[in-house]
Amino acid sequence: MADLVQMVGLQPLLQAAGVRHELGESFEILYEKIASNPAHAELARAIETTIREYFAGIVMPRRATVYDRLLL
Repeated sequence: MADLVQMVGLQPLLQAAGVRHELGESFEILYEKIASNPAHAELARAIETTIREYFAGIVMPRRATVYDRLLL
């Protein structure tokens, strides 16, 4: 996911920790670098929490949308 950092709003966390993120860089590669560095353990936990909260806040519509019906 190249745009997860922007979509979830992780830029402030990365900047505060001094971690550079290039636009379009794969989140998986970025997170692997962070998680494998013990000095960034707190940052890794903050990223995990932020992503979890973002996806937990997504509300699915109760009814099928027009796009859903087209797919079905």
